[in-house]
Amino acid sequence: MKALTFISGGLTFSLLTLGILFKFQYWPFANILLALSLLTAAIIFIPSLTKYWYDKN
Repeated sequence: MKALTFISGGLTFSLLTLGILFKFQYWPFANILLALSLLTAAIIFIPSLTKYWYDKN
């Protein structure tokens, strides 16, 4: 569970960073990258982080 949490967190924040960079540079697919980062955070990262904290305590 710890590996899934860290990998999904890294993926989420890298997609977010790329989406912001694309948005600042007016490159295409910026909205898709930002939407993917939010979906990854909502579907994978936040539930796995919650389970990781629950199991840790």
